[in-house]
Amino acid sequence: MKLIVADARGEDHGLELVAERNSRRLVDASTGTVYVSDFSWADVSVINGGKCDATRASGCHAVREIPVGSRPISLVTSADSSSLYVALTFPPQPLAIVKIKG
Repeated sequence: MKLIVADARGEDHGLELVAERNSRRLVDASTGTVYVSDFSWADVSVINGGKCDATRASGCHAVREIPVGSRPISLVTSADSSSLYVALTFPPQPLAIVKIKG
């Protein structure tokens, strides 16, 4: 599944959600940051997309792990890329909001 995220006016913010078996990836084109949810470990890995691509695979490692307290199933960033919203599978909370910039 591939979903291009747009705002209410239909403007594409360069966010792409790609679903896989037990993880989701979100690429924030405005910052070059890649967010990968890990359903098994209940966290989100942050990867510097500027140092990780098909020609520079050595830079493809997490620069930060964000514990979210439950199993993450979906990711989206705010329009200004300051917050990461993580939908969670299990209570007590259905959503984790993480400040990622500013």
